[in-house]
Amino acid sequence: MKAILSLVSSLWCAAAIVFTSATTVLAGEINGFNTSSQVLDEKTLVRVGPVDFPTVSLDEIELEAVAETDWKDEDFVLGVASNGEARAYPLAMMVWHQLANDVLGDVPILVTFCRMCGAGIVYDRVVGDQTLSFGMSGLIYRADILLYDRETSSLWSRFLDEAVAGPSESQPILAIPNRLMTLGEWKSSFPESTIVSRENNYGIDYSIAPMGGSTDADGVFTTLPRELRYHPAMPVVGVLQDGKAKAYPAGEILLEGGQVEDDFGGASINVTYTVTDQSFKTNLDTTIDHEITTWHRWTAAHPGTTIFKARDTQQ
Repeated sequence: MKAILSLVSSLWCAAAIVFTSATTVLAGEINGFNTSSQVLDEKTLVRVGPVDFPTVSLDEIELEAVAETDWKDEDFVLGVASNGEARAYPLAMMVWHQLANDVLGDVPILVTFCRMCGAGIVYDRVVGDQTLSFGMSGLIYRADILLYDRETSSLWSRFLDEAVAGPSESQPILAIPNRLMTLGEWKSSFPESTIVSRENNYGIDYSIAPMGGSTDADGVFTTLPRELRYHPAMPVVGVLQDGKAKAYPAGEILLEGGQVEDDFGGASINVTYTVTDQSFKTNLDTTIDHEITTWHRWTAAHPGTTIFKARDTQQ
């Protein structure tokens, strides 16, 4: 997790440099997309560049067996399993492309990774009776990348898991499970997995971060007011119950000795944070809406969140 956050932090600063010319835009037509919508809020819709900015989606995908790859066991990957097939998407590639249109286990999937907020989400690309392919709209909505599909030119939000403008407005898209871990951990669970090869025609050196990168995350770009109570890259477990949100920052958990027990919305919450590998363990399952993310992303999505506070810091 430390390596992930270090990489994401370096990208945040680079993004901040590029986005200094970003401007808030009004609903209408932007980058060729119809942005008139019942959902989009002009205060949180920002144009950061042209369509497919800053890099194109990963559509030409070359594969290799994890047993034969030159990716290292300590490299982080987004892992997906579907219909008896498993595949790893190296984070070093995803921070460049941010989107990958692929097919896994006969299921068309969209693998996404927002390098500003450090969160990966995978979707089924079949919406209704149509298989969609996706790209970057050049727009940011609620501090997260806004996607478009090439078939209908609709705009899609990862926050809402649905189209927010265009012909498909309000159409949901199904998220499917994925795991963010080291390649070594993924190989232990899926030794027959394939992995995306770095050999392709995009001409990108995946050994370096996009735009040069920096280790300073304090320049993180956001279209919403900055939440300064914690560092933007602070790892957080976020929980939603009955329309209310609560954050469990790693720093507060460490002040409690690395483990906390809490009651939120009638649910018993148990969260452990291990400082050596900077990872969470929780008792939360699919019956409780929760997310392991960063302070920046959680507060952008849930600005009214409450926060678990260690006893020594409660006021």
